[in-house]
Amino acid sequence: MVEKIVVSVPTTSITVNDIPQSIRKEIESGPAQSSVRFGSLQEAEDAWRKNYLVYHLRKNNRDIKHTAQQLKIDEATLSSYIKQYGIILTDPKKQRMRHQRTLKRSMVLSGRGLHSGIKTGLILSPLPPDSGIIFGNIADEETIPAHLDYVESTEYATALRKGNARATTIEHVMATLHAYRISNVLIKINNEVPIMDGSAVDFCQLIEDAGIEEQEAELDEIVVSRRYAVGEIGADQKYICIDPADTLTIHYTLHYPSPVGRQEYTFVFENEQSFKTEIAPARTFGFLKDIEALEKKGLASGGRLDNFILIDDEKIINTELRFPDEFVRHKILDLMGDLYLLGLPIRGKITANMTGHTQNCELLRLLRDNLQLH
Repeated sequence: MVEKIVVSVPTTSITVNDIPQSIRKEIESGPAQSSVRFGSLQEAEDAWRKNYLVYHLRKNNRDIKHTAQQLKIDEATLSSYIKQYGIILTDPKKQRMRHQRTLKRSMVLSGRGLHSGIKTGLILSPLPPDSGIIFGNIADEETIPAHLDYVESTEYATALRKGNARATTIEHVMATLHAYRISNVLIKINNEVPIMDGSAVDFCQLIEDAGIEEQEAELDEIVVSRRYAVGEIGADQKYICIDPADTLTIHYTLHYPSPVGRQEYTFVFENEQSFKTEIAPARTFGFLKDIEALEKKGLASGGRLDNFILIDDEKIINTELRFPDEFVRHKILDLMGDLYLLGLPIRGKITANMTGHTQNCELLRLLRDNLQLH
């Protein structure tokens, strides 16, 4: 039984990334020393081409389209060079020096799947640097990286699949890992992450009880230099966009019939405490008129009066709200989770209007393809 599994696993694995970067940095500098590094003319030409491309990419704020136009080559050719030479399109000057994180020990949580209705559990275990966030099945050894490339479905929840392994309703735990900057962890579940009380409060407590271990490996960050948008931007349109900003900021607007109405909220992500206070307590919600349709699709089988907010045409049926604008805050919670599916924190201001998991992932694909985040 998952509830009886209690493990304490300190992180003892050591990889090359555990070695301080200062020791790994190349000591040689200057023309003479640089020249002797190359074993052939081809190696020297490749090094020159890489420096040339980096110079022009920086000059054009890392915009592939504009750089390709200036160099009079097509975007596909430039993209292939970027991949070939391992050019990273984030700006080191704008990056904050941060390190990867994992947990100090393993933790166990039990609950029920919202859509499967199955009694399930969750085990979080530490992983060494550069492992990433990995989902695994309690019953076998199959795993799935928590990455956009493995998103199978975005209908009512975000679901991953790789081979026979599945991980569904992952957004709340992913949002919490995002907020606490946990970059390396193994999450074992029985196909679906337990819904708990419909919020992320229990996941926050789980991470705090486990403790956070700073790792020596540096943590990269995705920094946008221009606007990327999905959908037509307008007050009555469904859209999501991201613009350059100094910190992750999310402004979300929703419009639903009464009793929800119009709600909007701006969340400035300062640290895990701001997430825990403003966003994590906001619960999943649903409309009574939609329950039958969900059940016909085999979804919401685990819905209970104590794990989501149920709304009819006139009122909230089963609970008191934790915030007057709890619904829009929950949308931000879901978005925080989906944003972490590129495997790195993102810096920018996100503006969203009536969007869900599908549009969230479309925005991530746009970033992945334009910034060469493969």
